[in-house]
Amino acid sequence: MTSSLALRRLFLTTSFLALAAPALAHADDAPGKPDKAPEEITVIGKRVIKGSAGATGLDLSLRQTPQSVTVVDEQQIEDFSLTTANQVLTAIPGIQVDAAETDRSVYSARGFDITNFQVDGVGQPLIWGIQYGDIDSVIYDRVEAIRGSTGMLTGTGNPSATINYIRKRPTSTFQSELTAAYGSWNDKRLTADLSGPLNKSGTLEGRFVYANEDKDTWLDYNHVNRNVYYGVLAWDITPRLKLTGGYSQQDNLADGVTWGALPLTYSDGTPITSYKVSDSTSAPWTYWNTHDRTAFGELSYAFDNGWTAKITATHRSFDYTDKLLYAYGSPDTSDSVNILAWPGVFPAKADQAMLDAQASGPFSLFGRAHELVFGVNAATATTRQWESYSTTTSYYPALSTWGDAYPAEPRFTALDLAEDTLTKTVRVYGAAHLNFTDRLKGVVGFNAFQLKGTGYSYAVDQARSDSAVSPYLGAVYDLTKNVSAYASYSDIYNP
Repeated sequence: MTSSLALRRLFLTTSFLALAAPALAHADDAPGKPDKAPEEITVIGKRVIKGSAGATGLDLSLRQTPQSVTVVDEQQIEDFSLTTANQVLTAIPGIQVDAAETDRSVYSARGFDITNFQVDGVGQPLIWGIQYGDIDSVIYDRVEAIRGSTGMLTGTGNPSATINYIRKRPTSTFQSELTAAYGSWNDKRLTADLSGPLNKSGTLEGRFVYANEDKDTWLDYNHVNRNVYYGVLAWDITPRLKLTGGYSQQDNLADGVTWGALPLTYSDGTPITSYKVSDSTSAPWTYWNTHDRTAFGELSYAFDNGWTAKITATHRSFDYTDKLLYAYGSPDTSDSVNILAWPGVFPAKADQAMLDAQASGPFSLFGRAHELVFGVNAATATTRQWESYSTTTSYYPALSTWGDAYPAEPRFTALDLAEDTLTKTVRVYGAAHLNFTDRLKGVVGFNAFQLKGTGYSYAVDQARSDSAVSPYLGAVYDLTKNVSAYASYSDIYNP
């Protein structure tokens, strides 16, 4: 078991080596010692990155994947204390994280919004295209970003990127880790990770992960408490048949949240420059609490000929409750009270269910070995959102008093159902990794999907029926032992 307690991580390795080298040289040059050839010390650091199936469905190395992929592994997440998904994604080149408010984030790449997120290679579009609250990284082994069109495995979306979260799995040997940390703004974090075999034969393995983070921020009134629970069991029913099941829950409880932004100018167009760093349009009575629960099961069988069949079932339930406050208007001066306080309540609930059946394995053609994957995927998603507004009109206090004064909590109207939608998708996909020569490899594949939707969202009819086929063509040529060139073509459909 390891334990750590730190305010900040300080990386002093480079400085230490720089100081140590002159000291060693001075010792060797001491009077009376014979001259000798300097010893050469070579230090090699290697970060092993596993392959990714997030782009094509084929378990390929990153070098053999004809698409731009970046992987942030568990070691990198720990080394840089990337405790949330926003921090992880910010560290990935080409991925933009726009957290304009305390509890809503949007992501983009190559000029388009990122709406597709997978877990262990299967998933559905991001609910409402927005991330509500924080996703804790403690339950993930690594995070993959596949840039460009990913119609092969997602069916619909934008030609931006797909983010693939890979869960931690049980280990064959016992291991445990307990960490505690304290940081700026009274940030307290505790994590626990236990994993190992649960019987003498080692056919049953389990892992449990827990994290709690409790913190303030630089903003007035803002406080976050996040609890994360994750448990997974892996059972080798036979040497070839394996059953894995797990459950994760993340509860992000946030008070003093922002909704919208600070007014930028006075009524005459002059920029407001008197804000303090801590100024916020929020109030202590505001909150945005999110609850994310996911259950999954996997059943896989390995055949004698190298083929594997796998069925994965996933159910995700996401809901949030909130009480928000929006600042509208422009003041005349710093002591003006012309900024309208517009409160609102918008609780929401979404459920996603998915079943994915897949087979993959080798085949021979023209005297060379190749890889093939094909499968079918069915998913259902429902969303519901309610709305309520204040029964009275109120204003913010003078700008010079922000942090000490705020709009009072109002009464709200009865909740009205503003959105009620149902979306069903069915996909059939397949891909082949072709071994043309020792240096030239190719990937060909397709994804055919059908989508049907019903319901309404804020008086807009959501009824639709669409279908499309997305092709995939790619090639990788090894120029040298360490350098390859690749080209690929794919598309993605946005209904």
